[in-house]
Amino acid sequence: MLMKRLRENAMLEAEISVNGDVFVEGHHVGQLAGFRFTLAAGSEGTDAKAVQGAAHKALALEFEARAARLHAAGNGDLALSSDGLVRWLGDPVARLTASDHVMRPRVILLADEQLQANAREHVLARIERFVNHHISTVLKPLDDISRAEDLEGLAKGLAFQIVENLGVLFRRDVAEEVKSLDQESRASIRRYGVRFGAYHIFLPALLKPAPAELITLLWALKNDGLDKPGYGELIPMLAAGRTSVVTDPSFERTFYKLAGFRFLGSARCGSISWSGLPISSVRSCSGSRGHRRVRTAPMTAAVSSRRHRCCPFSGQRPMTWRKSSRVSAIARTP
Repeated sequence: MLMKRLRENAMLEAEISVNGDVFVEGHHVGQLAGFRFTLAAGSEGTDAKAVQGAAHKALALEFEARAARLHAAGNGDLALSSDGLVRWLGDPVARLTASDHVMRPRVILLADEQLQANAREHVLARIERFVNHHISTVLKPLDDISRAEDLEGLAKGLAFQIVENLGVLFRRDVAEEVKSLDQESRASIRRYGVRFGAYHIFLPALLKPAPAELITLLWALKNDGLDKPGYGELIPMLAAGRTSVVTDPSFERTFYKLAGFRFLGSARCGSISWSGLPISSVRSCSGSRGHRRVRTAPMTAAVSSRRHRCCPFSGQRPMTWRKSSRVSAIARTP
């Protein structure tokens, strides 16, 4: 019956179920997700092309209606996932790709050619507004410093580097610039939440799971890193409140940095494995072996022998234990 109607070139009636199943003249012909139609499995040859053409023709009004609904949708109906896809009510409608500005990725619309002219432009414009709003909201400290107009000279240059590096710089990489900053310049950049740590210049507000996930995505888009080992693996650890992790040598090291972890390396003290010990046990055990504490600072991670660990970076140096005749560090910084 459907093929007969197709040969008659008649106006066909299309129905779409709540889960996106498409029926033309009562026959299931495929699935509509967002603005993309997928032909049902088993359709082949000339008939398949005819059915697909008929479905697109019948869905023309649906595409326009969906475009109007998306254009009027609130931000709550849209979501950006860690795979770089923008979803509308659960269906992918766009994907992000790198642009010249790390915080302004390009939006690629995922839509069949049946979404045309003004409707297509309106959909793309709405998604772009959502993406820009999402980034500026979740990464507000970074967005604020990128728009700062009161920063001058070296402070302005340092702010630019902080933005380009998504909120964290190795202090050793900008040592000369930091050394040259006067007190007024330091104060002006600190007003934007920047912290000058012992090892990093960073924005502490970005170390929470949501902003850390987003800056990792932006870095991955810019550096073709969505498929690199370790992508997305560290965010659940942040959400769980982990302050130290055993590092995986196969992971891209930048992911640790963007999640707020600093590599401590490996260390060994006698035959003691320090992994998981509370600080009171470390002090007691170290004292019994003739070690004495020579620097007082919060110990945020213990280092297991022959294994690497890293901890969230801060402005304080790790604790070191020293024996009278030699040095045995439990936290070695790079």
